[in-house]
Amino acid sequence: MAKVATALASARPVAGPPVVDMHSYLVHDAMTNGPVFALGVGGTLVGAPIYRGGLPPWSNANVLASMTYSGRIGDILVSGNPGEGYPQIPLTVRDAVTRDPAAGATGFLSISAAGDFLGYLIAPLEAYPEPMRKTLFDGGPPPNDSSCGPLGCPVVVENDNYLFNPSYTFGERVTCSLLRGAGEVLGRGPDAYWSQYARCLAFPTDHALPADLDTTFPESPDVSSLYELTEP
Repeated sequence: MAKVATALASARPVAGPPVVDMHSYLVHDAMTNGPVFALGVGGTLVGAPIYRGGLPPWSNANVLASMTYSGRIGDILVSGNPGEGYPQIPLTVRDAVTRDPAAGATGFLSISAAGDFLGYLIAPLEAYPEPMRKTLFDGGPPPNDSSCGPLGCPVVVENDNYLFNPSYTFGERVTCSLLRGAGEVLGRGPDAYWSQYARCLAFPTDHALPADLDTTFPESPDVSSLYELTEP
């Protein structure tokens, strides 16, 4: 509540053109996280379901599909990712846009777990070593002062970021998708910021898909039956 009060005290009207716009962007990636993949495929059988659509495009063998969101409210850029994204993801988008004065964006809003929830989205690739270490060892980054050596003392899941990360490249894919979306909703074109981040060249398939393609497929999953009332 203290943070809400601070935000309200410094709030100001949204400026810029009277535009409200939002689009979604489909992304695909092969899952490399065995436990998450196993729960997604067979979790219901063991009482730990992950409610996902079982048909393409949402699931196709070990390839998983989800979506990102990019929009604007006046001069505010809105970016939504399907999990708990590392701050480097929205900051990469913000840095690219702020380097372009013609974009006209003066505010940025990042929304996590937007439309889907795929755990922790680690990015960039260089961020992986520490969450991998923290899965098994305590203490700070090497060399730390642990009595067990520079990696730390063995523990059972000191930090679960790596344990609940869908794949090594999913965070980078989300970054690139949000860069594309930012360029489109700000009227700068899909390549304006996407092409500035060299790693996006590794994901041309996502980039070639039309915006809002995910809305043409059944929801993942159709959970309406979960909320149906039955006669006593």
